[in-house]
Amino acid sequence: MPDLFGGMFTARWIFQNVAWSLLVTFVLWIFEKVRGKQLEAQRKILFWIVSFVGIFLVVSILTYAGKGIAAPDLKGSFDQVTFTTLEPGHATGILVLFEVRNNGAPSIVDNFALTVSTPERGPTTAQPVFIPKALALPPSPGTSALPIPLVCGKDALYRKTGEQPLITGGLARGYLFYQLPGYNPENVSNPTGTQFSMTFTDVTGKRYESKWVWPAVTIPIGYLPGASLPKSEKPEEACD
Repeated sequence: MPDLFGGMFTARWIFQNVAWSLLVTFVLWIFEKVRGKQLEAQRKILFWIVSFVGIFLVVSILTYAGKGIAAPDLKGSFDQVTFTTLEPGHATGILVLFEVRNNGAPSIVDNFALTVSTPERGPTTAQPVFIPKALALPPSPGTSALPIPLVCGKDALYRKTGEQPLITGGLARGYLFYQLPGYNPENVSNPTGTQFSMTFTDVTGKRYESKWVWPAVTIPIGYLPGASLPKSEKPEEACD
């Protein structure tokens, strides 16, 4: 029962339900005027209040029954973006810590695609890279170790959202790794205004998009529900 009312009275539909309820109530008011039968003032106020509430409940139930949990409703957001050098002068690695929330019907989430747009070069589609059991990320030349030196394959986001549906009200957080040919980390991280765009799809094929602009405030490295930060001394053991 809480799920029923929680689904009906959400911002997703409540405004359109109120609008439809006002319209139907107005039609009833016109009909009452045409009939020419007037109610007493106190009874009239009570009548219209009860009528509106009743109409709103009926409209909400019909809307929920027809649309309610029939479709996924996903929202994604960037938590962290980290850069590393894969091939000096030839490719930059981009590690993204990303989360997806689902306010609709259960759904798998896949087809994660990253586009990077710098002020100098414009948009470039990054190439997805499979995350093995343990992925050690080397720092760029002349820099210190990365804040996320090791990533486990079990924490890859596509594994969490592609192997089983993301439930209604659920959240999945995980890593996605990409390479950007022809870029150094400085080409992406130094220009102010570099934009990252992540697109993904639900089980119906509907496409969603989340944007993030560098530099930006991100979640501090530490405990993140749904994502682990294993120690890099023994990577194979850390990712068991």
